[in-house]
Amino acid sequence: MARRYGNQPQESPQYALSRIMRTTPTPTTTPRFAPGRYGRTFANLVERMDNLDRPITPATNQSAVRVGGVPQYSYPTPPITPVTGGRRRPPTPPPKPLRGRPTPPPKPPRSLITQRLAQPYREPTPELAPGDEELAQYGAVGGVPAVGHYYGPLGSEYAYPTPLIARVAGGRRRPPTPPPPKPPRLPPTPPPKLPTLGGAVGGVPAVGQDYVPTGATPMLRESQKPWPQLRGRYEFAPDTYQTARTSSTTSGELNVSSDEWPLFGLGRYASYVTARKPVARLQAKTKRDLQKLRGKGFDVAYINAKSLGQGAFGEVFRGGYTDQIEVTKRTPQGRYLRDVKSGDQFAAKYVQFAPDRRASDHLNHFIEKCILKSLRHENIVTYRVAINLGRKVILRSVSGDPSQDIVSYRRAFLVMDCADQGTLKNFGDAGRLTDQVTVQFTRELCTAMAYMHGKGVRHGDVHARNVLVFSAPGGWYTAKWTDFGLAVSRDVFARWGHELTPGVMYKWARADATFLQWYITTYMLDTCKNNPGNVGADLSEVRALDAELKNSKELLTQMMPKYNMFQ
Repeated sequence: MARRYGNQPQESPQYALSRIMRTTPTPTTTPRFAPGRYGRTFANLVERMDNLDRPITPATNQSAVRVGGVPQYSYPTPPITPVTGGRRRPPTPPPKPLRGRPTPPPKPPRSLITQRLAQPYREPTPELAPGDEELAQYGAVGGVPAVGHYYGPLGSEYAYPTPLIARVAGGRRRPPTPPPPKPPRLPPTPPPKLPTLGGAVGGVPAVGQDYVPTGATPMLRESQKPWPQLRGRYEFAPDTYQTARTSSTTSGELNVSSDEWPLFGLGRYASYVTARKPVARLQAKTKRDLQKLRGKGFDVAYINAKSLGQGAFGEVFRGGYTDQIEVTKRTPQGRYLRDVKSGDQFAAKYVQFAPDRRASDHLNHFIEKCILKSLRHENIVTYRVAINLGRKVILRSVSGDPSQDIVSYRRAFLVMDCADQGTLKNFGDAGRLTDQVTVQFTRELCTAMAYMHGKGVRHGDVHARNVLVFSAPGGWYTAKWTDFGLAVSRDVFARWGHELTPGVMYKWARADATFLQWYITTYMLDTCKNNPGNVGADLSEVRALDAELKNSKELLTQMMPKYNMFQ
């Protein structure tokens, strides 16, 4: 018997020996291996070989073939072949079904459909082939399955890509309908000219007036932040560049020329010895210009004075109005100084830009000034005046429109109201933030933020140090937003060349609401929790608003009507 190992049939040694013994002639008539000579040992071996030479009944799906006188069987052979003298292994019992689980139903027998699928593919013909009548019930055209479809064992239909036109029984298939052609690309419509407004240059509204978007601004990617997009539109103009914009007549801004160097210019060379760095030289110029500011009604404590605070673009110093402020109030530059009087305190944010500073730093200061001008709310710090000092710097628009050029200065003071109680962080850490004050500040700050969002402004830098606390009549306090250096305004940005989409405004308004919960409402609730000055005010609405700001996706203006404290 031949056994297969892999794909190569090999003959067992027993059958090889048996064949050799049959084909080799014996020289004598006497058997070479007589039983009397060697006993029954070899005779038993020969008898066993004869028994092995008999063909064994093949298993299912096997056939016995005699090759070279030796029977062979087609593989796969059963794992254990019973032979004479061998020991059969017990059959493996079938697996027992798991308890609690139903026995799956038996698989259906091979039907006509599965038998037809096993057949090779044939081209569809107009006439029916034998056996196609039984397939007509599955939706075939003329009883023959359509090209591109085949059927599962239970008649379920599956689709695969088909040729555009295939001939099947019943007629010719229609080709698929081609997609409609794209509409032709029309040239952009030029934007309409805006009417000339008061204080406008070249027909463009002045800063602080309402700006109506024209749609001429190209749509940029909303994934980019608004500030990088606006910064990419401006660059420093060369010294020989002439712009149509001037800031000498801008309302709310006071231009003060720097004093000349003493001793016929020898002081300039002395400044290079005493102040070697450009920043120190700018500070020396500002100290010399303080006398001119006093003549305009502003006494800034800039020399040897500790600043009230410091930010990314400047420092804040305390100052006071002098008697000369009455003259400045009556000029167009002092239109925001109408309600101040001599002796009142103010806060002056000082910024200075060395020659190596980027154009984006000038742009940040300019946009902050424009946004602060456009906001008028009792809980937003009041803009008073901008005092420009020193050399003029022009930021040229890369679009080539001279009406969008920006005029900035190397040094400037941004004058605002001064908070006598410091920031909200200082106020809370001092232990003066009670439950009653928490409810009042929450109402004031949320109302002011809703006003900003309604004007198309998002703050962008919401935290407890950007909230100022002022004393109010009757021993009360009031809170106001400040520091709009990173703010974004829809009208201001559109005025200077970049229009913000509603999606961008919603995104950043939601960011303001999220930071309001992180750094304002949560801070006030945690700080006033164990304050001994609490009077038992109801904080349930503040806690509910804090939870809604954290979990909701609505805007603050949509949340406020739900609470009685805003009514």
